[in-house]
Amino acid sequence: MINTLIFLGFGWLVMSYRKPFHFAAGCAITFAILGLIFGASFVQMLISCAVYFIYCSIVYYLADRFPGQILMPIVILIIGGVANLLLPVIL
Repeated sequence: MINTLIFLGFGWLVMSYRKPFHFAAGCAITFAILGLIFGASFVQMLISCAVYFIYCSIVYYLADRFPGQILMPIVILIIGGVANLLLPVIL
């Protein structure tokens, strides 16, 4: 749940500052730090962080492709947030 809130927070920053890959890296690093705090192994966190960076990069890039619109990036981020909730279940 907290990962989804962090994901949406970084998504809002992407919509404001238009730097999707910088904020995808920030989101993945935050995810890794939280994972290490809560006791995940380092190798597991590296793999999860790489997958999460790719996922965030794709979603943030798609949200950044519509700079003049308001609804489309929000819809993309909401769909990405729901997928973010389901991603740990699938993997």
